[in-house]
Amino acid sequence: MKREFVSVDLSFVTHTAHREVLRSELGLAVREGALGVLVCGSVARGTACPNADLDLRVYAARSQPFESLFRDGVLVERHHHTFEQAQARLASRPPDLYAWQEARILHDPTLALHELKARAHEALAAYRTPEADRRAVRHWLTSTVRKLHSDLDTARQVFFVHTTTWKLLEGVCVLYDRPVPSSTLMWELLPVLPGPGSGWWRPLLLGEPGERVAAFENVTAWLLENTVDL
Repeated sequence: MKREFVSVDLSFVTHTAHREVLRSELGLAVREGALGVLVCGSVARGTACPNADLDLRVYAARSQPFESLFRDGVLVERHHHTFEQAQARLASRPPDLYAWQEARILHDPTLALHELKARAHEALAAYRTPEADRRAVRHWLTSTVRKLHSDLDTARQVFFVHTTTWKLLEGVCVLYDRPVPSSTLMWELLPVLPGPGSGWWRPLLLGEPGERVAAFENVTAWLLENTVDL
């Protein structure tokens, strides 16, 4: 591939502290001979809160251990990989496809990261939930309905819903052929994930105890109806 100079535009970074630390981290990585640098997570998406961590991926000829450190009050997480490791992760870790989708490429002199990002975008669009995972979700949903309809008092119902809501959200991802994302990204995906009605997730997560139980039953019934052939 030809070498290409890419001007780094950090205007997508919401907070000044993140922007300054990111500029410094990029300079350090380039001076140390990094073959590629990108930023992921909420900083890349433009949704970071002021105390969010800075999720960096640094690519080099040889892999190095993961690093976590504070710089000027910002928690920096450096994930070190080779390009070969990045290619392997694309095939073996479907949730990692989200990181490539949201990633901002900061340094890519050989355009290898642009190629990997394009491949990740294609893989995410083509992703289909494995049949074993679909069957497992169907079994869990059936079991869950039986438990909810058993002789549970209100406190036990609320506890059950509280401890299994994440599994229910996984079921929504499975139904619509999406890898299960991280918790922070799941929150941002909820408004665009289909469900039983507009804003279906609000009473499930933000309602009073009774509302949460009713919403949980509603989403469970909707999932069972839509996974009848699994």
